Amino acid sequence: MPSHRRLPRLAVLPVAALGLLAAVPAFATTHYFCYLRDAYSDRGFYFTPVMATSEERLDETDTGFKFSEYASKAGYSIEAGSIQTGCLSSTNAGYVREQHSHYPEWYPGMQEIAWPEPPVPAAPVEESPVTDGLVIEEPDPPKLTPEMMAANALAQQRKYAHDLAKAKAEHARLDAELEVKLREDRERRRRRGRMQ
Repeated sequence: MPSHRRLPRLAVLPVAALGLLAAVPAFATTHYFCYLRDAYSDRGFYFTPVMATSEERLDETDTGFKFSEYASKAGYSIEAGSIQTGCLSSTNAGYVREQHSHYPEWYPGMQEIAWPEPPVPAAPVEESPVTDGLVIEEPDPPKLTPEMMAANALAQQRKYAHDLAKAKAEHARLDAELEVKLREDRERRRRRGRMQ
């Protein structure tokens, strides 16, 4: 008889363990890599191996700039007028590895370099408190007011008119110089014609 009572108790242990595992928050590992490539062509320069971090979200732009600074300070040369830097991150390791494997094909010349520095975590997202009322947010004031835009347009028109007047004056001066040279040349020819 005691065995019947133990069996249900033993069956409760695995169920309780599974319940505890479900209650523990899951910590996702974020996989990422950063790259430097030519901004105006498909030419690649450097990229990192696929790395992992415990940060939930990365600031891909700041992490890319951090990688660019590291590559520059470490002496990795980049011969381009403009570079594009960035990172690709996801909790899906297979996706990140697949993208990483295609980068040398998509951007010829891409070389993998080690990067020992940690990534820049993304700023936390601020959740608005839940209320039963309507929240009206005031928009930020425009960076350029209509008066500022009108003043900028007027300044551009004045600069254009000044540059146009300057160009016309230069053309008039060159025309006057050519006219003087043409008269001198005609006078010389006329004198030579009389002498012959």
